[in-house]
Amino acid sequence: MTASPHPLTLALVNGLLTITFKRAHPAPADISYLFEVTDDLGSGVWNSGPGYTTQTMTDNLDGSETVIVTDLLAVTSRAAHYLRVRVSTP
Repeated sequence: MTASPHPLTLALVNGLLTITFKRAHPAPADISYLFEVTDDLGSGVWNSGPGYTTQTMTDNLDGSETVIVTDLLAVTSRAAHYLRVRVSTP
């Protein structure tokens, strides 16, 4: 894979915010990805898990996979809502 100046793509799909990105396939075992949502950036409270987001991974058959993360809360249902990807090493 080559480096990209725009590693994430944001989109609205059926009123839901999605983030799409590529990573190595299989995903590196020493890197964890956490997808989190919040309504209030000032609260410091971020929620994650299957009740908040879904993930789909597609093997690109070239040593990479495409990951699509979908926020389960419709954009129109809140005045403000945020989705982030936290990448870390154990």
